[in-house]
Amino acid sequence: MIEYLWRKRVYCDGRHNAWPDIAYFKGKYFISFSNQDAHFYRKKAKGLITSSEDGIDWNEPIQLTYKNWPICDASSLFVFKDKLYAEMWALPPSDKERVTLVTTTGDGKSWSNPSPIDPQITVWKVKEYKGVLYRVSQEISARPKIYLWKSKDGFHWEKVSLVHKELFSSETAIHFLEDGRILGVARSESGPSISFRSASFMFLADPPYRQWKIINMNMKIDAPVICQVGDVILLAGRDVRCSCERVYGNSSSLWSWDGDGFNKEVDLLSGLDKLTGWERRPIRTHWENFPEAFIRILDGSYMGIQPMPDRKGEALICDYWGTASEADIWVTAIRAK
Repeated sequence: MIEYLWRKRVYCDGRHNAWPDIAYFKGKYFISFSNQDAHFYRKKAKGLITSSEDGIDWNEPIQLTYKNWPICDASSLFVFKDKLYAEMWALPPSDKERVTLVTTTGDGKSWSNPSPIDPQITVWKVKEYKGVLYRVSQEISARPKIYLWKSKDGFHWEKVSLVHKELFSSETAIHFLEDGRILGVARSESGPSISFRSASFMFLADPPYRQWKIINMNMKIDAPVICQVGDVILLAGRDVRCSCERVYGNSSSLWSWDGDGFNKEVDLLSGLDKLTGWERRPIRTHWENFPEAFIRILDGSYMGIQPMPDRKGEALICDYWGTASEADIWVTAIRAK
């Protein structure tokens, strides 16, 4: 059972703030996110990181920079070997392919100069297991294949195995079960034999993670993330409930693992909940350059989960909600039992 505790806006500046992640490091919570003109308008995008001691009051964010390139789209935070890592995408002047960058901090204040990871793989959630970092991601030069990767430093990655040759998923969450198996959930995208609106896939592998069992989940979950909160393994993501115009039927939702599959627990917030309030907002000046339909499309979810270190069974969940042209970063406190 999931109990809703409270929800609070973290950051709002009239721009499109989105694709957040959350982590806890040396007594503070951190949220990374992208700040840009609109959902796909990346030319003036900035990568921001904010922090808080209690998860309620948040500091003014710092900005990450790299060669004056826009820092855009997905972000990822993870702690490894007494450092906090932040991954983000940068858009080079060629405007052809985003570059995955990583930066670290040892004190939560001073960050290293961002560096490209090697090889170039898509930004998404990273997990540590027995002193090694793991992720399931696309190699940008070898799409649509997705691989399990491992790293000893967060900068250099090597392939462990091929998970799927045509899933074309840039958003794939993993979790290590108590018996050492990897449990994962992948958002499916367009590919040689998979339609854009097809269902998400769950996958499992025993050590040494060479053979994968792929299971159709018969539901569409975008931006999945898996995290254990207390004794409960939670899957969070955007529950895509309709095959028509995106977002209006979607929500930030949670599922729990029962040992065989995921069961729906709760919708924290849905696009329909926000429709009326967001349409009442005044239209900003730069919206005049966007189509009316684009301005009014609701946009959101993309959750990160961070268990509270001093409260077993409780966690903070970050997400974003707004329109395709203006969105805010939020945090929600929940209790899982």
